[in-house]
Amino acid sequence: MAHFHPFAANEDGLFNTVTGGIVNIHFPTHDSMQITDIAAALSKICRFGGQITEFYSVAQHSVYVCALAPSFCKLEALLHDAPEAYIGDVISPLKHILKLVYKPIEERFEQAIERRFGLSTEYKDFIKRADMFALQVEHRALQQGDREALLKELRVNRLPEYIWPPHVAEQLFIETFCKYSGLNQSLHL
Repeated sequence: MAHFHPFAANEDGLFNTVTGGIVNIHFPTHDSMQITDIAAALSKICRFGGQITEFYSVAQHSVYVCALAPSFCKLEALLHDAPEAYIGDVISPLKHILKLVYKPIEERFEQAIERRFGLSTEYKDFIKRADMFALQVEHRALQQGDREALLKELRVNRLPEYIWPPHVAEQLFIETFCKYSGLNQSLHL
């Protein structure tokens, strides 16, 4: 049975997850980081703060970055935006303004996620290159209207060639996690 933190008691920094977990925004623990919570949330968070021509999830972006990343850092690439499942996707200009407050919070979630899933921190440069390439393609497609560029990239990377609705993005995120984490079974959502 899930235990839910009272929604009105938000001053304490605790919040509920979709699976019934409770996370402390001030002190996230590795055992409170759940892949099903991450997949569910990222599949419903829109890239670019929603300022795009159609819904495109952070989960789809993460699977795409994973496809672009070298074989030795696929799991790290998939989970590169996982903190956003708990603290939201903050657009880059605002993140820059808030960096003194936001960055320490983001880093605590990164550390909890790295510990929970046994991620290496040595591949950040490889992941950043894949992330920036994906960002350029997504920007062209979703803010400048060149949707074909993104669809071509998805095809080249053997991903479904359309903008995925949240339930598809969530499932493909979980399947990709299982593939690269060494789990041979699918997680049931």
